[in-house]
Amino acid sequence: MLKAFLLTCLVFFFVQVLLAQDEPTHSISELNILMQKSKSDSERVNLLLEASLVYVTRAGMEKNDFDSALLLVDQANNLSRSINRPDWQARCFRVYSQLYRENNETVKGRNYIDNAIAISTKYDAKENLGDAYMELLRYYNVYSDSGAVAMIKYAELAKGLYKQSGNKLKQAITLKHLGDFYSENKEDDSIALKCLYESLSIYQSVGYKKLQGVYDLIGIVLLDLGDYNQALKYALLAMETAERLKTDHHELCTIYNRVGEIYQRLDQDQKALIYFIKSFPLALEYKDTLSANVVAANIMANYYKHGKQKELIVFLERVRYIVYERGSLTFKANYISKYILAYLLTGNIKKAEPLVSELIQMVGNETGDLALRPLCRALIPYYIATKQYKEMYKYLPVYERISTNRNNLNNLSDNYLWWFKADSALGNYTNAITHYKLYKEASDSLHRASASREINQLQIEYETLKKDQAIASKESNILLLTKQAKLQEEQLRQTRILKNLTFGLVALLLIIVGLLFNRYRLKQRTNKKLEVQQIAIGEQNVSLRHLVNEKDWLVKEIHHRVKNNLQTVMGLLGTQAGYLKNEAAVTAITDSQRRIQSMSLIHRKLYQSNNLSAINMPDYIHELIDFLSDSFNTSNQVRFNLDIEPIQLDLEHCIPLGLILNEAITNSFKYAFPGNAAGIISISFKHESVNYLLLTIMDNGTGLPTTFDINKSDSMGMNLMRGLSKEIGAKFTIRSENGTHVAVSFAYDPETANGILSINNK
Repeated sequence: MLKAFLLTCLVFFFVQVLLAQDEPTHSISELNILMQKSKSDSERVNLLLEASLVYVTRAGMEKNDFDSALLLVDQANNLSRSINRPDWQARCFRVYSQLYRENNETVKGRNYIDNAIAISTKYDAKENLGDAYMELLRYYNVYSDSGAVAMIKYAELAKGLYKQSGNKLKQAITLKHLGDFYSENKEDDSIALKCLYESLSIYQSVGYKKLQGVYDLIGIVLLDLGDYNQALKYALLAMETAERLKTDHHELCTIYNRVGEIYQRLDQDQKALIYFIKSFPLALEYKDTLSANVVAANIMANYYKHGKQKELIVFLERVRYIVYERGSLTFKANYISKYILAYLLTGNIKKAEPLVSELIQMVGNETGDLALRPLCRALIPYYIATKQYKEMYKYLPVYERISTNRNNLNNLSDNYLWWFKADSALGNYTNAITHYKLYKEASDSLHRASASREINQLQIEYETLKKDQAIASKESNILLLTKQAKLQEEQLRQTRILKNLTFGLVALLLIIVGLLFNRYRLKQRTNKKLEVQQIAIGEQNVSLRHLVNEKDWLVKEIHHRVKNNLQTVMGLLGTQAGYLKNEAAVTAITDSQRRIQSMSLIHRKLYQSNNLSAINMPDYIHELIDFLSDSFNTSNQVRFNLDIEPIQLDLEHCIPLGLILNEAITNSFKYAFPGNAAGIISISFKHESVNYLLLTIMDNGTGLPTTFDINKSDSMGMNLMRGLSKEIGAKFTIRSENGTHVAVSFAYDPETANGILSINNK
């Protein structure tokens, strides 16, 4: 969006390139009076050329302007030839070039500028040659690769010539435009910033006041580099300077929009909206359709981001004529996409449906990214909202390509997340995992790119500082020479003072040595006392270690015995089951055995581990699954997909979670896959955030009955899972989603006394 808005300034920018060489400072009437009073031929040539530039630089030059300018340049050229001044003739040729180029006679204009370069080179007229190169580069297009290379080449040549000729103002102006040229190529942003900083320094050294242009360009490059705070600083400087100098509203429109975009990047959207709204009426005032469309798009994006659907719809109606009726295909597509998204915010899918059809028909077979981007941004969320997941696959690869080409990691991250949702909804779990990983990689890359940009910016600032210091050092040498005599006198005076102070310092030193020796003796006595105390502390530490070891041994023994007792209870239950003939009773005893085994595993883990206070959840869950698989003799019919983070949990959390896992997996084995059908059980245990954990158990089986109501279910397993979740302050949910989906979300802080926090208090 930023580059699109820069196009609105293109005409203004190229006029400034000309003014970098010869800026008319008088009106035609003033110049006529001056020509009548002129006494020398060279002065008259200068006035004739300045008068011609008044006509050349008029906005929308007409035929009368062209004829008047041509007549004045002819007079200047004839006079230059008559007085044999090739340097003035070269300047006339340069104005001829500009005049014919503005009149779209580029071949004729190019011949004149080539002659101007040849004459200036022959007579070593450095400043004239620099001016000619600055005119020559205007025959190229900065937005093409070859054109950008040529423009940079000629601007670099002009910069060197202005430096040799000593014209600092033209040097500063050329550096400013070089910064703009380099910024068009993202790989040259660091070079662009160096040029712009150097331009600003030279401008300030010559007392130039109209600095809003260079401030604005520095802000653009810093924004591209990701240094939003510094970009905002220079954008605000540009705005303050433009307002103070009362510049034209068209330039203010550009600057206000830029300030808004930077605030938007800084997530200060309320401030951003203020400046977008200030920019929009200025674009309308100048009847600048392109600028109005760009600013309108920013306002619409701001309203959408903050869910202000009413304001968005009102604004869409307000700008319908200028954006939809008069805008380009890209802006029309963006306009309709915002309408679709506004209706999605209100949940009004029916109103969005005809707009979706209109948008698809409008973009049609377009292959350009500018038109396809708003199409994808609207249709993918629409298909998610309407659960048309298969339709999303038409646009997800397209939006991936667009985001990759634009190197927009934010959009790429959004696209992979949408892709993950589509894959998950359609059961494409392998692809879902792949796209979720890509989503995480894109998110991480955003942070890495930001850090890299900060490092590059620091390097640029460091190099600029060194250059400024070098310039300051040269200027300070003169001051140092003038002050050298005074410094020598001061040094002699200080020598006499030092001589007197030396005797006093020697006496003071002797006193200090005596005090230090006394301090040393006291320290020795203190150290001896500390050594005795250290020995006593060491003996106490040995005793405490023995007590800790005994305590650890006792705790392990307790866990061992608890585990053995639980195994005994399981054996008794198994024996009892052998005497029972009631199938329900046998089932109840078998379920109880599994629950006891889930607790027994925990105690076995504790006495086998060096850590007596926490359980390694990945190992525990794997063993519990192995036990349950053997218990149900599932063979290879049911497979498990596990995504378990290396989490350590205390006993208070581990036992309830083990029982919940036991119940959920047992229910899947019993009911999810009737008739020994094959199936998949997915178990995930990971961090939702720093202090929040999420356990999910999903199967792809038959799912819950349609009449199932979690609040009315009175089965023991359901009551047990609800009660255990409540015991650890967890949120328990169960639902049908291509099978059965059980989720337990809870807060966990290992630093608290028992790690239990109520999730309802988060």
